[in-house]
Amino acid sequence: MNAQTGIPKTPDERMELAMNIIDKTTSMEIDNSKVWIDPLILPICAAQEQAVVSLDTIRMIKESFDPEVKTIIGLSNISNGCPNELRPLINRTFFALALGCGLDGAIVDALDVKTLEVYQAIKSQNARNSAEKMYIELYNTMQNFGEIEDIKYDKNDIEQHSIYRSATILLNKEIYSHSFV
Repeated sequence: MNAQTGIPKTPDERMELAMNIIDKTTSMEIDNSKVWIDPLILPICAAQEQAVVSLDTIRMIKESFDPEVKTIIGLSNISNGCPNELRPLINRTFFALALGCGLDGAIVDALDVKTLEVYQAIKSQNARNSAEKMYIELYNTMQNFGEIEDIKYDKNDIEQHSIYRSATILLNKEIYSHSFV
């Protein structure tokens, strides 16, 4: 973001600022491998469409620079303002989607063991339960530029269904409400 425009509304506008950052760091002889760019995550309950903008921006950043720059997010920003009981689900789902888009790092609650388990499951591609299987599916779908509608899951499994519903909201396919699960 910058003082003139604040937080840009589109991935292209965010990329323009990222390019400005890289131009500046290059002129200072800072290697891209040492640069971390935050695509800025806005709360899903306040600006739902911006979740996809952030995901698209991550993809664009990862594809636009050679050598690559790193991407990082403040994970809990996505669920800020949501009911406390929904925040971990929203955070973990967005984390899986963002990792699938190429995210390199996230500021997370280090005491949230389940988020760390989701990360390990995605990196190892080894699910220990149905929830981890769904997070891996989301990650792989984003990695392969797939469609969420193509994911097959057990609709009777409440946890899998809640994760799937979260993803459809984060991808702006359904409208967010505090009672989506």
